[in-house]
Amino acid sequence: MRAITWLGESRREWQKRSWAHINQKYDSTERVVLSGCEFGELSVIEGPSCSGKTELLYHLCVNALTRRDASMRPQIIYVISSEWDWDDERLCMLLQERIKKNCQKTQTMQKTDVQSLVGTRVIVRRPTTFDELLECVPTVDEFLHQFTQRDASVAYVMLDGLSSFYWDLRLCPGYTKQLAMLQQRLSQLSLALGCPVVCTNWFLGGKPHLRTLRYRSVNLERRTNGHVVAECRASARRCTFTLSESGIMLDDNDA
Repeated sequence: MRAITWLGESRREWQKRSWAHINQKYDSTERVVLSGCEFGELSVIEGPSCSGKTELLYHLCVNALTRRDASMRPQIIYVISSEWDWDDERLCMLLQERIKKNCQKTQTMQKTDVQSLVGTRVIVRRPTTFDELLECVPTVDEFLHQFTQRDASVAYVMLDGLSSFYWDLRLCPGYTKQLAMLQQRLSQLSLALGCPVVCTNWFLGGKPHLRTLRYRSVNLERRTNGHVVAECRASARRCTFTLSESGIMLDDNDA
């Protein structure tokens, strides 16, 4: 019964996040990535190499880790890094920089404290095959059992590298069914946990892989002036930012 109660609370919390609230509390990147996102939908950040896809995931993580949830429960972020590009040290550095920016110097956290926070609240899995990727996406029952024990809510489920195993997988018969299974599991988690599922996907020649999947696309376009434009195709929301050693820097008009 506790798991069912917790599930109901999570759903109600997500439903309370009206777009008026999102516009007040979230920055422009979140408003684009989550634009019109509904239960069971995948929000997929798409772009070529070095367009800032993983950096945008770090940015979303830092925002979630530094924002208080209405329920005051710890916010958990579950990350599947198919590309093996996920860098915990990078996330720790960005988080520490944000804390320094938001707090007085006397209130800043030590590096070890930041590392401990990331270690307990950001769970990272690194599959090496598509079968392992499926195993890394837990069933709803498995997820509920794990997080009701922690008394935590889930801010995001993230998959960095949606098409990592595309070329190997398409050589196998019935690979579209395997992809459908992946989407079903991710969608079920979103529905059950009341949280967004945000993925990254690689563009090749302006075309995304995995066209059999259904998702809400957020396209990243890197301009010659160093700016990156992020646009949700379904809602036409967009924002502009630059990439730096200190992470994503929003343009003044988008901050």
